[in-house]
Amino acid sequence: METMPEFWDCNCKHHYIHPKSVTRCKRCGARAKDQPDSRITEVMRALLQGEPIVAEQPAPPASADPST
Repeated sequence: METMPEFWDCNCKHHYIHPKSVTRCKRCGARAKDQPDSRITEVMRALLQGEPIVAEQPAPPASADPST
């Protein structure tokens, strides 16, 4: 079984593949450091089926100047 170190699996039943840039699943609370890497076949299947495997973007920093 080959895995992809760039992705990890959380404990959710669906949409359980996350990129390593996401360190915690917002749905089940699993942490990347405690979970296995994703299987290559599962990552490829998810991508081909159009499942969302995207990094969650952090919120932009708040501006110190309210006029900007």
